[in-house]
Amino acid sequence: MELLGINGLCHIVGISENTAANWIKDFNVYIPKADQQDETYYHPEAIEVLKFTKQCKDQNYDKPQIMEMLTNRSFPITVDSSIKDVQTTLESGNYKENILSVMQTIGMTVSNVANQEKWLKNI
Repeated sequence: MELLGINGLCHIVGISENTAANWIKDFNVYIPKADQQDETYYHPEAIEVLKFTKQCKDQNYDKPQIMEMLTNRSFPITVDSSIKDVQTTLESGNYKENILSVMQTIGMTVSNVANQEKWLKNI
């Protein structure tokens, strides 16, 4: 499996590094990554998530709508990212602003795990 740096990811998807960084932050639960020697690399599956996000942005969808569509399309999720999101939210102290987002992420995580279990059983 070949990992991609942010430059390669941006080149393939056709977006700027700034845009990619924002989308990776916003939709990180769907963007698999690996940290190696103080560098972050992305799994090839991240390409499809970012391409889908680009299509949605081109059609003027906002973040909550895109998040819902990512959930409905059954993109695989990264559990480590979900755990880190919860920890970051709890540490930041912005409970009122972030608790809904965390709960939605947990709900989507559970839903996606159930969908993946069904998919695996079919295989």
